[in-house]
Amino acid sequence: MHIRHYHPQDHIIRRSEQSSAMFYVLRGTVKVVSHDNEATYYEIKENNFFGDVGVLYRVPRSMDVLAKNRCTIAILSGEDLVKVMEQSPEMAKAIGYQTQERYQMYLKRRQSISARMTLDGCTGSPDQCKDDPISENFVK
Repeated sequence: MHIRHYHPQDHIIRRSEQSSAMFYVLRGTVKVVSHDNEATYYEIKENNFFGDVGVLYRVPRSMDVLAKNRCTIAILSGEDLVKVMEQSPEMAKAIGYQTQERYQMYLKRRQSISARMTLDGCTGSPDQCKDDPISENFVK
């Protein structure tokens, strides 16, 4: 695990990147935004984590995450996360439960996007067919 400091508007996660770590907000607030940074879908405040679905389910990042203000973030690699979960069954249960809920939400978004792409006649990947197909369908 390592600690990183971010300034306002710094990218922490970029949509479509490969997932190799989970993030825990120690100080500050981050925001999940549209691909053009025009819309904020929701904010993640201190003592909350994100990036868990990507690292545990090995799927690419589905959203852009920026620092809203000065932030201090703990970054846990996939290996570090597994160690933490092995050492603390309670932590593993809490992370696992929330991650499973988020993954189900991710799958629903993907399914909705695929259905819309079919209706729109798109034959490429979701990222090739609409300006922001993943985040347009985001429902908190």
